[in-house]
Amino acid sequence: MTLDEQSLKEKQPSLPALVESLLFVADEPVEIERLAEALEVREDAVEAALQEMSADGANRGVRLQRKGDRVQLVTRPEAAAHIERFMGLEKSGGCRRPRSRRFRSSRTANLAPARKSKPCAASTRIASSPTS
Repeated sequence: MTLDEQSLKEKQPSLPALVESLLFVADEPVEIERLAEALEVREDAVEAALQEMSADGANRGVRLQRKGDRVQLVTRPEAAAHIERFMGLEKSGGCRRPRSRRFRSSRTANLAPARKSKPCAASTRIASSPTS
């Protein structure tokens, strides 16, 4: 291995960091198999990375949520009120609606599954309790 190859390899993010990056940009829960294919690793390596992420996530603002073989990053339920205030959400007829469109990107719309409330036409997912 040349010095340039070794330098490039040292700059590569860890597998948990790569998994987190993919989950961050995903618009919906992702199958473990799809993560493994995208990262060109075995599914058990992705599972190990997810375990490491779960262990490291105790003091973070996001956490992993799993349902079957799908996983996604979601905000912590304890942060729901702060997120709603930050995003300018107001309660209207039992439905949370954004006051402004400035936070309506796919990333903020998928912060986490919605609190259990009446469905909205344009749903914005904020924070919830675990559903695994």
